[in-house]
Amino acid sequence: MSWIQPVYDRTEGEAAYAGKLNAKGDYDYLNDYICYLGEMEAGEDTAPSSDSEIVDWDAGLKGTLNASDLERIEGDVAILAADLNIEAVTYEGRIPDTPQESYYRNLLKNVAAIREQHPTRDTPEVPEEPLNTFQKWNDIEEILDRVHSYIENRYFPRCGSDTFCGEGGLLL
Repeated sequence: MSWIQPVYDRTEGEAAYAGKLNAKGDYDYLNDYICYLGEMEAGEDTAPSSDSEIVDWDAGLKGTLNASDLERIEGDVAILAADLNIEAVTYEGRIPDTPQESYYRNLLKNVAAIREQHPTRDTPEVPEEPLNTFQKWNDIEEILDRVHSYIENRYFPRCGSDTFCGEGGLLL
């Protein structure tokens, strides 16, 4: 299990573009996402997607939330929970095909426990349900990144994948 850099620079434009692609129909390339993180405008074009839009979708849109995003978040939560000695139930490696409300509640509980360990002025508050906007997901991942940075810089200088402590390099 290794840290994967969180994504917390999603924009409203990216969410809107993902929503536009989502409205174009139930095509095979849309089947690996969970939701798009924006709102649709009335009268959006529902014509079949162009090849360039399919390429965009396959490249990974920041305006969507998919299983790989949840895997990244769950993996990072597991790492932080272990580093902070927090008891957390994570779904690392076993993201539900269709996450239910209880899944998101558990995720928020874990993020809140992590944030509680190192609250700072510039760390966002844990968002409230429903987790239906790009900004709420940005906040979740920014919390994880800020706490991780704090831990890495204050407590656990790393060399490769080993954790060291002190100037003498005591291996933990």
